Amino acid sequence: MRNLKKNKQRLYYATYSDEIPVYETDEDGKIKYTEVDGELVPIQIGIMAGYNKPVIFYANIARSGGEAEAKEYGFDIGSYQAILSSSDKSLPITETSRVWHEREPQYHEDGSVDGDSADYAVLADKSSLNVKKFLLKKLPRGNE
Repeated sequence: MRNLKKNKQRLYYATYSDEIPVYETDEDGKIKYTEVDGELVPIQIGIMAGYNKPVIFYANIARSGGEAEAKEYGFDIGSYQAILSSSDKSLPITETSRVWHEREPQYHEDGSVDGDSADYAVLADKSSLNVKKFLLKKLPRGNE
């Protein structure tokens, strides 16, 4: 079954790009360094997921809930909060992508995409022959 144009909503997706190192900083936001074998090396405190620039697309998104079955698509219905479907088979969305629905994408000070500003993380790809379908998990809102 094809998606009706009137049911499509404006959304953004961002695909995973790579891991970005996170460095310790001082009060001014400058990266702290330590000396190792005579060289100054930034102090790494972790890594975070990096995402490509968000892209606008149009698709049907439906919040799940109230289903009669306890499991759908092999997942407990409490595992995901929305289902995204599109007849555009060229969408490069994968299980590492982020989706913005109610909010606009946000960026870090260095210009990289803030993946945590997304409304949803893609939990699973359940596409069929004619439809791309994704189960989405709601992300926490952070400091709002």
